[in-house]
Amino acid sequence: MNKTGIIIISLAILGSGLFYVKQLSEQSSNPLGSNQENTDQFSGWKKFKARSGLFEVMLPTKPQYAKDLVSVPYSDEKRRYDMYASEKIDGTLFLISVITYPKGTESDETVDILKQTVEELMKSKPDNQLTKIENSLFHQHPSMDFSIENRSYHVEGRVFMPQNQVFVLSYVTKQDHFDKNEFQYFVKSFHFLVHDQSNEPLDNGE
Repeated sequence: MNKTGIIIISLAILGSGLFYVKQLSEQSSNPLGSNQENTDQFSGWKKFKARSGLFEVMLPTKPQYAKDLVSVPYSDEKRRYDMYASEKIDGTLFLISVITYPKGTESDETVDILKQTVEELMKSKPDNQLTKIENSLFHQHPSMDFSIENRSYHVEGRVFMPQNQVFVLSYVTKQDHFDKNEFQYFVKSFHFLVHDQSNEPLDNGE
């Protein structure tokens, strides 16, 4: 799949339009520390660090970057989407989306915003079916794990919200290609690099 196709599919899954796409440079290092998960399956993965210094994560290929402004439902305000998409040779996609809400978004809105995010994913395709949604904690932040299926794809994801930013980690694969270990390795490799995300500049994709 070409670059444009990856981003269009990725943004369609997340219900966002596309204004800007370009390659993002990548910083890499050795894979995660030596443990049982660090097998040959992940030996080619590299550590990607967002240029904003906001987070790092292991990915199988160099990610592509897109950004957009999308209206906040039932509001005149906008939220910003920053998306990174990494694709394997078999078409499996690994997506990191950062959705930044206006400053002042209250912490007591967190659960509603997480639910709303999953609902927007569901509405992006008419034949989507939500097969799992579970509340949890991720890096001490409220989170939800979800699974979405349609006739062609399986989407496994985790959404969480530190302060006024929603992060969505999504694993998108064909129905017969779902690999639970691959998804778990991707999610477990995600780490914040700053303590207060709301005060950090958004990645400009350069």
